[in-house]
Amino acid sequence: MNKLTYSSKTPYLLVIRVNPDTNWASIEFSGKVLLDNYPKLISGDTIAECLSRINDLGICQLSIDSIIHDSTVNKLDVTVDVDFPMNESIKTLLSMAVIDPKKWEAKIKKKNGVDIKKDVKSDSDFKERLIFYDKGDELHRSPNRPFLHALKNPQQVLDFFRGKTRIEYNLTSGVMIRKILEIDSLQLMDVLNSKTQVLVKVCNTIFDRSLIDVKEGKLGFMLFDTIQDYYQNLLLEKHKDDEKEVELVFKHFYSEKSNFRRKRMRLRQIKNIRINSISNISNQLHLFDELLEKIRNAA
Repeated sequence: MNKLTYSSKTPYLLVIRVNPDTNWASIEFSGKVLLDNYPKLISGDTIAECLSRINDLGICQLSIDSIIHDSTVNKLDVTVDVDFPMNESIKTLLSMAVIDPKKWEAKIKKKNGVDIKKDVKSDSDFKERLIFYDKGDELHRSPNRPFLHALKNPQQVLDFFRGKTRIEYNLTSGVMIRKILEIDSLQLMDVLNSKTQVLVKVCNTIFDRSLIDVKEGKLGFMLFDTIQDYYQNLLLEKHKDDEKEVELVFKHFYSEKSNFRRKRMRLRQIKNIRINSISNISNQLHLFDELLEKIRNAA
């Protein structure tokens, strides 16, 4: 007999594959299967409820006890939701703090969040991905409407995720699951009950806080709206804010007919922008540190 497959992306991801000849089956599903209990996510405490809700669909009848005690995991999303407002500055800081951009490619999503993927050399390499995004914003988007319509109290779920950032780490092989979770077995409950702080471990591997230390001048470009102002700020910093020295540089490159008085005025404005904005950047760095601390406390 051929393999039997059920696949659906709405109102949530659910894929069931069965091979009656070998008595084998695989089930792939998201935490949304919990419906109104979605905020609890998939865990050792909720896995029985997840399977029970799949049974409620009437697609097939799963033996919940057998699955819990005799099944393995070969794909996994380690997820946590933290009270933290995602914004453009935080997305920029996350992408800048990546230790090895050649190994981990960070992409800032225009609509929502940051996507950090491991640069694999071949299909045989293990793919890893770390994502940060505004979960409340994502739930309000059109692809999630069928899910929200399936809930008894959608507003309660939306209220829970409002202002929350989701951090999600995708693992796509048993080898990586064992390595990252520091476990020997891929048995379902061994995976779900792992005490390893996976997201803390991964963030420590990917990010280096010192790369975005404002004292090192790494964030200067964030203070300005144009690259011309940024370049002039670099000149000021190089010459220790000595306007006369910078003016000598200008006179070397600009015509004598240039309006140097106006250029001096702009230099002073740029200097003031830098001085007045440093506190704003420091505040963003504080938020960056707060995000990592929340991950440590929640993971």
